[in-house]
Parts: sequence; structure tokens; C-alpha cells
Amino acid sequence: MKLDKNLIPGFLREIGKDGDVCISSRIRLARNLENHLFLLKASLKEQEEIIEEIKEVINRLNNFQFYGEEKLDEIFLNYLLERYLVSPDFVLNKNKKGVFIDSEEKISIMVNEEDHLRIQILEGGFSLDEIFVRINELDDKLEKELPYAFSEKFGFLTACPTNLGTGMRATVMLHLPGLILTNEMEKAIKAARSIGFLVRGIYGEGTKTIGSYFQIGNQFTIGMKEEEIVENTKNLIAQIVNYERKARDYLLKNLKNEIEDRVWRAYGILTNAILLNSEEAINLLSTLRLGVCLGIITKISLITINILNILVKRANLIYYLKKKDLNEEERDYRRALLVKKVLKKTDETNE
Repeated sequence: MKLDKNLIPGFLREIGKDGDVCISSRIRLARNLENHLFLLKASLKEQEEIIEEIKEVINRLNNFQFYGEEKLDEIFLNYLLERYLVSPDFVLNKNKKGVFIDSEEKISIMVNEEDHLRIQILEGGFSLDEIFVRINELDDKLEKELPYAFSEKFGFLTACPTNLGTGMRATVMLHLPGLILTNEMEKAIKAARSIGFLVRGIYGEGTKTIGSYFQIGNQFTIGMKEEEIVENTKNLIAQIVNYERKARDYLLKNLKNEIEDRVWRAYGILTNAILLNSEEAINLLSTLRLGVCLGIITKISLITINILNILVKRANLIYYLKKKDLNEEERDYRRALLVKKVLKKTDETNE
């Protein structure tokens, strides 16, 4: 069973630079409009006015689909979250809100998350430089038509003080099973935090780590230029990529039998299980991904694993199956069946 790459967001359809370790890169900008109260103080009526003002500008860019509250039910919100197109805060808050998403699902602009605007661009692999150019171009277009709240002293004004200044967060999603299996992850986390970086779970702040996936990005946005933030993030990520590869080399040279056993056990469960919940599936696919990167598994591609990593999640599985009425056990059964069919067919055809 072969799956179309279009089932996943555009930034996951190709394996980018350093794609063995770096899943994706993201830059996010926080912006507010000077002619409206921050969201903690804005009435529901004013929140609707903010949406309309921003819609009028972004609709002229001709490359975005807008999803307003009438479309943002619980399942669709989580569908977007699982595809990294909105944040957990956007899903949970009770503001009047909406999101613009481009046709490739690489750009999303959240309206009324914590700030009036959260602009983000994502790309596969380690690609902060390319994203930085694109997001500056987009931000400049919006700033020409939207009155941003800006202070000569503090920079861009934001709801949370940690976002003051540039309002920029540069983040890379990393797959770090080597550091975990060699018990070096805690050391890496402490080192990152000591120089002002945050290490977060699979969906960002306040979310847990699943499948050895971590988001690492800058904590502070004030007192630095945007270029400095990008450069500092690049330097840290390059070091972590190097440490992860050394850890994988160590595992392959010194614990080859144990690692091969772990990888093939994961493959065995994934291709034979009757029931799979989403967290177990992601953890097993993470081990399989390590096996692919180490050359233990040769007929399954990283793109296939990217696709499955999205489709095994609850809301995306519901949308893929077009069945909203499945109970938990039925979802676990259909999830296991999907994974089994894809991996067995891929393994047979080397597609």
C-alpha cells in the first residue's frame, strides 16, 4: 500500500539538509496591532474586528485559505495541531480566532492566539536561513498594510514579555534517539538551557516528548537582532546534530546486536500488531526511523515514516479514514491495519 505524499504538510514531503537528525525548521513571529487592545483585555467584539482587519489584508495575498470559528471544531483543530500548523494555545483558548494556511501547508498565520498575529513558516530539514529570508518578505508585506505595535525602546510589543523585541522564535524539530540511548540527552538539555534555549516536546511548550522528538529554539527575543537569533540557533543545532551522529556511531559500533534487535522488534510489532494507539505507534516508528538512518532497514524511506507519523495521530487518522464515529478501540485497530499495510507493501516494493 503506497501513500501519497500530499497526505502530509509540504514541509514534511522532502527530506531536507541534515534530515537524518533534523525533521523540520520553523521561524515564528509574534505581532500585534497598535490600534487594538491586547487579547487579555480585548472584548469578543474587538477580537472579531481584529480578525476582519487582518483578513482584509491577507486575502489580497491570494495564496491562503482562511479557517474561521465555524470550521474550527475540536477534531479539525487537533488535525491542524498534529500537522504543526497551529499551536496548543490556539487549540485551547476561547478567543474569537482563525488561521490562514497556504496551499503547500508550509505557512500558517494564527489570528488571536496569544497575540493578534502569529506568523510561522516551516521547511523540512535544517533550513533556518531559507525560512528567514521568506518570513522577512512576508512580514514586510503585512507591515506595509497593518499598523504593528512597536516601541523604539522595546521593539515589537507582545502579550508575553519573553516575546518582546524581535518577537522571533527560531526552532528546529530534532530526532535524538542516539542521545537518549547513550544517556546523554539530559546533559544536552542542560547545556542548551544554560545558553538561553528551550527544549520542548513534540508540539512545543508544555507538551511531552514522544518518540525521541524534541523542539529546540531560542528563549529570549529582546536585546538581539533577528540575524543573531538565527545564527545562535544554527550554531547550537549544528552541535547537537554532531553529538547525535556520534552517539549513533557509538551504538552501531559497540551495541550493534542490541540496536538491531530493538529496531527489528519495532518492525515486528508495527507489521503484526492488531491494535496500536497513537503514542505507541510514534515511539515504534521512531525506533524504525533510527534503523533506517543506521542502514539496518533498507527498504523503507524516511518519507514513508514521515507520512505514517502524521496519519497515526488521532485527528489525522479520522480525516484519512473519513470516519468520525470510530471509538478508541476501532481507531487502534484501523491504525494498526494502516501501518501494517504500508510497511509490508513498502518493504516488498522498495518504494
